[in-house]
This record gives sequence, C-alpha cells and structure tokens, in this order.
Amino acid sequence: MAVTFIVNALGGTATTTSFSITLPTTQAGDIIILEFVHRGTADGTVGGTYTGPAFVKKHSQLFATSAFSGKTYYSRASGNHSGQTVTGSGLTNSCAAIITIYRGALAAGDPLADATVVGEENASGDETQAQITTATNGSWVVLVVVNSPDLAVSTQACTSPGTLTERAELLSTGGTDSSIAHASAEKASAGGTGALTWAQTNAASGSWAYAIKPEPVAANPTISSASMADADRDWDAPFQDIAITFSEAVDITPAPAVGDTIAGLTAQVNGGANAALTYRSGNATASWKVRRAELIQQNDTVVLDYSQASGIILAVDDNAELSETVDAAVTNNLTKRARFTLRDSLDALVASETVKYGLFQYDSGLPANANWMTRDTKGTVTTTAAGLVDVQYTGAVAVGGTIYVAVIRPNTTPTESMVWTDTVQ
Repeated sequence: MAVTFIVNALGGTATTTSFSITLPTTQAGDIIILEFVHRGTADGTVGGTYTGPAFVKKHSQLFATSAFSGKTYYSRASGNHSGQTVTGSGLTNSCAAIITIYRGALAAGDPLADATVVGEENASGDETQAQITTATNGSWVVLVVVNSPDLAVSTQACTSPGTLTERAELLSTGGTDSSIAHASAEKASAGGTGALTWAQTNAASGSWAYAIKPEPVAANPTISSASMADADRDWDAPFQDIAITFSEAVDITPAPAVGDTIAGLTAQVNGGANAALTYRSGNATASWKVRRAELIQQNDTVVLDYSQASGIILAVDDNAELSETVDAAVTNNLTKRARFTLRDSLDALVASETVKYGLFQYDSGLPANANWMTRDTKGTVTTTAAGLVDVQYTGAVAVGGTIYVAVIRPNTTPTESMVWTDTVQ
C-alpha cells in the first residue's frame, strides 16, 4: 500500500512552556506524527484527550550548542479522533508544535523505521545535513528543521527523491520565539537520499531526517493444490467435482449460489479448450469445491486457469485478487472402474443381489498370449436396485482397453456363470 500524506494540525502561534493541538479527522491505522521544539532539552509530558495508543518518542535532536531540542513522536490512530487534543507540557521558554498525518504506513511496529534517523546540530549558515538510506521502495523521506528564534524554512530538497514538499510549519512568538518545519516526499526506489538541504535566515538550527515505511503490498492468494476423487464423480449426469485449496481464505461477493458459474476460473482436460466451472461450496474459506460438467477419467490430465481480467475471487482479509493462474495441476486420484448392468441368462435384471466377480486381461483375445485371462481383480459385490455393478479395476489395462468380466450368481448354489468382454472406464 502506498503512503499518502493526509493533513496537518498546528499548535498555537505564541506558545511558551506548553501546547495543545486539536486533531482533525483520522481513521484506524493512520500514523499521527507529533513534532515540537523548545528552548530546553527535556522531553516534557505528552498528554491530552487523545484516546489512541500512547505516543512513542522516535527522536530527540539537540541544537544551539545542545541547549535546545526538537522531538519526533508518533502514534497509530485507533479510529476517528477528530476533536481530541494532543498536548505537551513541562517545556522551556518557547515552543512550537505540529502534527502531520500519513496513511498507508506500516500497520504494525515502528512506521518511521525505514531508515536510521540522522540528525545534526547545524552552525549558522550550515543549511545541509547528511543523507539517510531507505530500505523500502516507496518509503517517504522526511526532513524536520527546528530553530529558535522563529525562522521560516523553505526549498527543502535532496538528490533523491528531489524536492521535499513542506507539509507543516509553525513559527511561535511565545517567549524568545521558536519554529519547526516538516517536509516530505515519496522515494520510489530504496537507497541513499544524498545530502538534505533547505533555505533559511542564517542561524544555528537543528535538523533530522527519517523515512516512513509503507505497508507491504498484500500478497495475492494462490491455488495451493487441487484434486479429484471417485466420490465426487457422477457417471450419469455427468460431472466431476474438483477440490481446490487456496493459500488463504477467498470469496466471491455477493456469495455465489450452488451452480453459479465462477467468473475467471476454468479447467482444461487433456489440453482441450478452457471450460467453465460452477460453484459447489467453500466460499470465504480456503477449501472450495467446483464442478466440471463432464465425466473425467483416471488417465485424464486436468489443469486450472484463472484470469484476473474476468475473475472476481478475492482474499477475505484484504481483497487482494487471486493470482493470475495458468495450468495449475489437478491431482487425479480417480480409479479405473468396471461398470455394467447385470442381467441373468433369461435377461432379467439382477437387482440388489450379492454376486462373485473376477476381472481378467483380454490380451487381444488370443489364448497363446502370455497374459490372456490373467486375473487382475476379484471379489463380491452387491448390485444396485437398478442392477448396476461398479467395481474398481486394479490391473494394467488402461481406460478404454478391453477386459474379460466373469460373474457367478447368486453367491450361493445353485449358480450360473457369465463371461464377456467389457471396457475399462
């Protein structure tokens, strides 16, 4: 997420040993930067009616032969703090205080830590300070300059990113006078800024520079895995459900109904054309089931594709879209089957009856061949009310190949037996 300057708020123009700043509108996660200068070195006491987290001191910079100081504090807004106050007390002689608010900075931890803070005490006429080195692309370089007496600061700049825009400045005529200025700009690429410079009436000053770290761009969710199983296959409809595991919980808004086409998500079977998938279950979780409206076999190769141009699958937590996906492999856990409707010698349906069966290799139907009538699978099975037998074939013959099927029924004597050729499915 990119950092953005939102707004400033200023203390009074004649403050001496204390200040009060009324906060503007904020939202949760905004970084509230409090900076002030006074003619002393103590931190004073930061308070007020502000209900967010306590302000954390980031830097204290001495100047004017270490007699005076400037400070940077920060807090992360917990919501809208409009109208609440931030105060400072226990300061010396003259003070000037400002607040700047930024959005999109690091959501947890120190948001001002993208570079080691560099500060300097500057002699009169020295309007430059050493560079800082940022660690993250898109961080914001900040330069703060403090003076006493009150002096305006302008044309803040550095080599990279170049011109620094002044975001807040306050000159206080309280006491012996003091002033503070805050300027910043986004630095596209991490690295050194070059020396930081500004213009002011010659006087001893203090300056320091730091960098605001952006919140990392949310990682796009991905398809972690996908698979197919026998239990999710319907031979008659036909269809095959595919179980998909995503790297995190994802959803479609509004929630899809069962049977809705999932925009952007498609499947290919054996390198064929992309075909639509429909929603079955799992919205707002990391485990979905989707349906391909065709029968998929044990030896089929299936891959998934996702197109962001037409898709609407987003991460639940941050709305990052599912990554563009090409040929994500679907693990094929389907088994080879022997499926047939059983009838007896009088062509009557054999319904709900336990029968013995064996599956044998056809091997071109030639008894001279080595594997002719080699048994691969055997067992008992109960036919359905419609006379259907559906058993796993574990032999070497591929889907579409020919096998012998032998059935003996009923399971107790007297019996009849049948042998015929069939196709592995």
